[in-house]
Amino acid sequence: MRLRIPSQGEDITDHTTQKEQQDVLMRLPDFIQANMQRILDDAVDFAITQAPEGAQLNHKRLRNASH
Repeated sequence: MRLRIPSQGEDITDHTTQKEQQDVLMRLPDFIQANMQRILDDAVDFAITQAPEGAQLNHKRLRNASH
């Protein structure tokens, strides 16, 4: 998931599709709500890579902790 934020004064219609423009213009809370599962999955995947060696963490355990 990659979200590109236009720089100040940049016209997003120059190089984006209508769908991409709608995605850029989406309010942050709406974006988070619409992408909650993927955000949580990505956060869990990242957390697993940061766990200390020997930690007993797995995807299911970390997902349960996120609720």
